Amino acid sequence: MINWLKKITLLLLVFAAMEVTGQSLQLISPAGGETWLGASEQTISWNYLNVDNIQIQYSLDSGLTWVTLVDSLPSSAFTYTWKVPSISTTNARVRITSILNFTQSTGGIFTIPDPTIQLDYPNLGTQLDAASGQYISWNATGIDTVGIDYSLDNGANWTFLKYAKGYDGYT
Repeated sequence: MINWLKKITLLLLVFAAMEVTGQSLQLISPAGGETWLGASEQTISWNYLNVDNIQIQYSLDSGLTWVTLVDSLPSSAFTYTWKVPSISTTNARVRITSILNFTQSTGGIFTIPDPTIQLDYPNLGTQLDAASGQYISWNATGIDTVGIDYSLDNGANWTFLKYAKGYDGYT
């Protein structure tokens, strides 16, 4: 009986010597209610306690399905720069998950609005002289790349000219 008590005492001492630490993970941004334009770069940020690595995912349907942005990132990075997809939704969410113990933090719902583009110049119906140097300007939101085409027969046929960054607005 004394050996048994010694073993229990030894076990208690071992458990008392071990430091018990909790883990926590808190998504700071996006918190919910934001509007993030498609094709824009946004910062996902978090706080953590005793978490080594995290997985970052996003959802466009309020969490029914998830797309992984990064499988494993050191939580000590505190931020991740995300190029928001150009897919319109009013139900976007981001979540972060601890790789080892599945502690999770999911942000509130935010919006990715419809992408828009407006041609500023040349205006519809503007006739340009052949072989003259011309500029093209536009105003776009939520669009990463625009394809520029032209027509010589009032839109019956189109010829590709080039790709340009959506946010440049000038070529």
